[in-house]
Amino acid sequence: MEKFTIEELYEAYLDCIKNKKSSKDFLEYDLKYKKTDLIKLLDEVNEKTYKLWNSYCFIAYKPKIREIFASKLRDRIVHHLVVKELEPYFEKRFYKNIFSCRIWKWALLWIKTLFRDLQKVDNDNYYLQLDLKWFFMNIDKNILYSLVKKHITQKNFKNYLILRYLIKQIIYNDPVKNVEKRWKKSLYKMVPKSKSLFDRPKDKGLPIWNLTSQFFANIYLNELDNYIKRDLKTDYYYRYVDDFILLWTKEELKEKLKKIELFLENILKLKLSENKTKFFPINYDIDFIWYVIRAKKSILPRKRNINSMKEVLFKEKINNKSISNHTVSSINSYLGILKQAKTYNLRKKYLSKLNSIIFKQNKWFLKINQNNNIFGILDSNKKPLKKYREVQNKYKNFVIIVQIWCFYKIFDNQAIYFSEKLGLKLTIFNPKTKWERIMCWFHEKWLEKFIWLVEENKINSVILKQIKDNVWEIDREIFKIYDFKNNCKIPFYSSIKIKEIKLNYYKDALLKTDKAKKIPSNEFIDDMDIKEKFILDFKETDFSKKSYYEFIEYVIKWKKLLA
Repeated sequence: MEKFTIEELYEAYLDCIKNKKSSKDFLEYDLKYKKTDLIKLLDEVNEKTYKLWNSYCFIAYKPKIREIFASKLRDRIVHHLVVKELEPYFEKRFYKNIFSCRIWKWALLWIKTLFRDLQKVDNDNYYLQLDLKWFFMNIDKNILYSLVKKHITQKNFKNYLILRYLIKQIIYNDPVKNVEKRWKKSLYKMVPKSKSLFDRPKDKGLPIWNLTSQFFANIYLNELDNYIKRDLKTDYYYRYVDDFILLWTKEELKEKLKKIELFLENILKLKLSENKTKFFPINYDIDFIWYVIRAKKSILPRKRNINSMKEVLFKEKINNKSISNHTVSSINSYLGILKQAKTYNLRKKYLSKLNSIIFKQNKWFLKINQNNNIFGILDSNKKPLKKYREVQNKYKNFVIIVQIWCFYKIFDNQAIYFSEKLGLKLTIFNPKTKWERIMCWFHEKWLEKFIWLVEENKINSVILKQIKDNVWEIDREIFKIYDFKNNCKIPFYSSIKIKEIKLNYYKDALLKTDKAKKIPSNEFIDDMDIKEKFILDFKETDFSKKSYYEFIEYVIKWKKLLA
């Protein structure tokens, strides 16, 4: 019998703490044990002396009240270890239209798969939408263990005895025993007894929050999947956790419904929720998770999700920046859901109100990209150009490089000089206004090459660097590297040459656009006419009220056309 290695356990540990390094559980575990406990945990697993720690319980009230039991980090490491070992084997035995707790099988794919298959089915057919009554609370532990155990054999798994031991410990663990309660009494009273593990027999129910519970639920319902697909011979069958949909003719679906009810009661000891059973023609709306499939024609968001986003949008006060950042993250999450559906006008309607609603009393403004999908907060008092002018007045004979995100930008005469030295392409910054400037830029990966060039030419330089919270300051460490004794001025270029560069940029950029291709070349005679056409095209993008970054994005877009 083979044993688990420290590499396998450590890989499970890394999976467990992924994106959770700021959580209380991780910090507590890391401070107390500092990963030394992993060796001890490995010995316990291999020697089959491992016992689960106490769980903690809290109440989740959105979208509906439910009781959540969560294991400690040490136990969750073992959960990841077990699932990682079992997943490749069971993944081959699950049907492709099962979309819960599986790799590359997210809920949105469920909706898109169903929407695609609806187009193949005749309009006379019906859909049967079913939901299991209190599914996780009614899972029979004895049946579950027998279903898992029959697959854990020496033929399928080398360390099958250890896996059997761990699975038994996890399934038959009583989370109610010595539980740490983290809830408000007022919320706990609102939890129905039928949905609480405190009122269930010891051989019934799994905690919802654990990874193993989600994975074991798929194994438990795999028996139902096999019965519907093989015995009932249903081609169009889709399941997400305990919700499933069948597409077929009216008479056959009625027969299958009775057989499914009998199978669930006799084999899996489960019941269907009568209130949530839907039996309608496929031309009716299909409401599932975050979306509604309307009449086979379009995917729309649920009203509940729209109302939840409105609650976040129409908050009365946002007192500090941490709350506003949380608000932005929440709205981005909702927009991520909405953009997958037919919601262009809806997003446009509410995004146009964001400045006046959320940030009215603050000095922040929003940065919205061209797709109206993602936005973030910037401080209007800390724009980079404002700081750029201050640095320009202070360091008159210095090259000033502005670092924005992962790009470094140089302006005016300095941009022309370095474009010739490094072969960088010139572009125009702020082309809409009369304060247009020539600009060149490079990615941060070319910074070392740029430093070498500056050192070779003995040029004084300063970097205006962006630090956290979108504040721009002079990077003193880099400034010391550039502080050479011999001061060398950048060559001055005449205004005539600058005008030629700008004119060529406008002309080339305009000729690359689709609109310019339709216009006869005779129209591009007057220099001012070329510039006006470029500005008109810029106005059509509706960036007149956007920030500095939108101008940069627009220029980059034109630069790609030139390339």
